[in-house]
Amino acid sequence: MFEDLNLLYKIATLYYESGYTQDEISKKVIMSRPMISRALDKARQIGIVKISVVPPSDFAELSSSIAKGLGIRDVIVAPSINATGNDGQDRLNDVTEAAARFLEREVSGGMNIGLGWGNTVYETSLKLRKKPFIEKNKPRVTPLVGNIGDTHSEYQCSVIVNKAADMLNATAYYYNISMLEPYTPEQIAYFKSRYSEIYDMWDHLDMAVIGLGAYTEKSLVTYPLSEYSQEYRDSLKRNNLIGDVVGYFFNEQGIIARNWAETLSRIPVNSISSAKRIVCVCCGTEKIRSIRTAAKLELFNTLITDYKTALELKESL
Repeated sequence: MFEDLNLLYKIATLYYESGYTQDEISKKVIMSRPMISRALDKARQIGIVKISVVPPSDFAELSSSIAKGLGIRDVIVAPSINATGNDGQDRLNDVTEAAARFLEREVSGGMNIGLGWGNTVYETSLKLRKKPFIEKNKPRVTPLVGNIGDTHSEYQCSVIVNKAADMLNATAYYYNISMLEPYTPEQIAYFKSRYSEIYDMWDHLDMAVIGLGAYTEKSLVTYPLSEYSQEYRDSLKRNNLIGDVVGYFFNEQGIIARNWAETLSRIPVNSISSAKRIVCVCCGTEKIRSIRTAAKLELFNTLITDYKTALELKESL
């Protein structure tokens, strides 16, 4: 029955444009009330009905002001809800919900999508809703970085890619390389051959979705930095580490203390910069400084954050 597009269009028109209730429509088209509800859901899924939510004017002004201040393409501000009483968790829920809806809207057939790691990208993948149809020319989803450790799902990029690709009806590609292994020249040559398709995708990204790390003295001995050698952590400390993007650590002057695995274990910086859209998903008071610095370094051009973080960010500009 729901293959009858004319019927779906009729029901949607009666409900959304003519203002009839679902009970009234069920009598007009001789269908049960639950069937009308499912027909309206189907009409939304296949695009007969497109619903848009317009943010209040102060959200638009806030987004515009931050984008101009950071010198980036655009800023998406998610409304803040105090749902759990835990400010950090509430902000994470708000921003990742907005990021998931953004990806559902923006990802389409034929696109090359690269995903980073960390809490926000991982939680975004968990909040994606299953696309109701399969496009002939599927988008392709690939990691932007190898894996680190073995107990934290949010730093296993293949886990994130697998979940996102499944929900977006995309083809998943995996990059099973450790961030910390000292590979030999022979191993590097092998990986470059094995993962040549991923390297090509990195050079032709339509969208990169990344998280943003923010670091303090305490962070240097906590996960994921605890996985690195003491010598490397000491070098980061000496260079006044602020944050990282897909494992590229930076201070206010730029990317610092390159480690020996960098050319193999993650996407090259110039490939990130050449992506058509670089989406940074992050939130929290502790991220303000790293957001400003990463924008200055042109490590992203689209920011998705929550209302509270946006207000704090605006005050800092």
